[in-house]
Amino acid sequence: MTEYLIDANDEFKRVDHLIFVSLKYTRTVDVLRSVIERMINGCSFLINGYINLKNEEREIEDIPEAPGAKAELMKHYYGNNREIIEYVDFYLFLRRLIRAKFTRSTEFRRHVTMTSIMIDPESESEYIVKVDIDLVQEYFIKVKGFLADYKNRVLPEESDLYD
Repeated sequence: MTEYLIDANDEFKRVDHLIFVSLKYTRTVDVLRSVIERMINGCSFLINGYINLKNEEREIEDIPEAPGAKAELMKHYYGNNREIIEYVDFYLFLRRLIRAKFTRSTEFRRHVTMTSIMIDPESESEYIVKVDIDLVQEYFIKVKGFLADYKNRVLPEESDLYD
């Protein structure tokens, strides 16, 4: 299970570098999208880790290949843990965000913004999400919480990995 933790930790180190170094100098929507994609990859490693924890406990027979199906499996097996459900919902939001149509504005400036037109999966209504440097940093804090939660489950006594 630590291999998922290490892989996720490595992805989040890349996210950290993209946010605090690359975005500082390039300030493009492409870098914002790269940050979101890396966060999705890191969360995918964590979800795989959670599912394999349940698989080792012999609670899951078949592990699906599709990321959406894995997220639904997480909701089923960890439904009583509100924090994990929030992390999974956030992961699904990021996946919808990266696939949504978007426009670019104020590139090469401090307030570079990716404006995405999202569709709410429950009500089928459209809404707009404006992703900028500050919002992507907030997203990063959320995914680091997901990493910390998984780390506490797998390695409760160790704290030498990236927080």
